[in-house]
Amino acid sequence: MAEKQSSTIDQEYIDELSHLLSLAKHPRTTTLLEAAIKDAQSDHVETPFDNGSASPTSEGKAGVKSTEVNPPAAVQIAAQTKRVPQAKTKYTAKITEYGWDQSDNYVKLYISSLKGLDKLTQGGVHTSFEERSMEVDLEGVNGKNYSLVINDLFGTIIPDQSSAKVKSGTVIVSLRKSKKDRWQFLTQREKKLKDAKDKKPSPKGIKEEDPGAGLMSMMKQMYQDGDDEMKRTIAKSWHESQQNRIA
Repeated sequence: MAEKQSSTIDQEYIDELSHLLSLAKHPRTTTLLEAAIKDAQSDHVETPFDNGSASPTSEGKAGVKSTEVNPPAAVQIAAQTKRVPQAKTKYTAKITEYGWDQSDNYVKLYISSLKGLDKLTQGGVHTSFEERSMEVDLEGVNGKNYSLVINDLFGTIIPDQSSAKVKSGTVIVSLRKSKKDRWQFLTQREKKLKDAKDKKPSPKGIKEEDPGAGLMSMMKQMYQDGDDEMKRTIAKSWHESQQNRIA
């Protein structure tokens, strides 16, 4: 009777594997199921033990022998075909709003208009500098990544002496000039646009825009909206800038 019960269980296991095989679509899953079915069929037709030899059966509570059936192949299939969720890629946006200023030795860019910069750490700032170009990537700013790329700087810089730092919710990019001179523009493109504009007669009564007016406006707005620490930082930066110009 025990052999008949064991045979029934084995057949149910084979039928269940066959049902899974009919549903499988992935080639690897199909191969694993076919191998499990062949293994189960081999055990099913083989005579387990002769009379008098050791038997793998155990006595149940009612004295009826039962055979434990383990489905290792099915467990392996479930583990191997489990899908691993892919990490979401954050959207990268271009930085289009920033201010800049300069001294004899440095050109400095100020990035402060992005929401969430107050939570950005130095570890989220990545830079790449070349003689005529720069790239600053900000990672994880309010759930996004931001990038500022300039490929045609007005003058040449010293890459290994240039840097970007986070300070009081503002990213300050310091570009070390290769020569002590004044940049008329930040990029060569701006110079070309200005030259093209100068070739055309400008209407009377219209004043040329001050290159530093944008930065001054931004600094004033930051000073008005900032806390005490921000105001001290701006005041110190302005003082140092004036000292460098006097020197």
